[in-house]
Amino acid sequence: MDAYLKMTDERGRIFDPWIRTHLELGAELLNICQNSVVITASFKRWKLWLGVDLDKTEEFTPPLGLAKLEVDPANRRATYREPNVWMRYRVS
Repeated sequence: MDAYLKMTDERGRIFDPWIRTHLELGAELLNICQNSVVITASFKRWKLWLGVDLDKTEEFTPPLGLAKLEVDPANRRATYREPNVWMRYRVS
């Protein structure tokens, strides 16, 4: 997420359109939350949800996911950790 926030568009503005919009409307970038969404489940559950057989893959990024699954073959579990950005508006 750190590197992503440093990306800019052709006009030198922050790349992400949603974050850029909030900043342009006066929001303040507070912090990065590395574990905004955390989902840990068995290989069986991931196969049910996503149709992927984690016994046959070393890494997998869910469709529309922002991060790869952390695959733990020894325990037959995988964890998805998605970062997010915390922003604040001052209300007067």
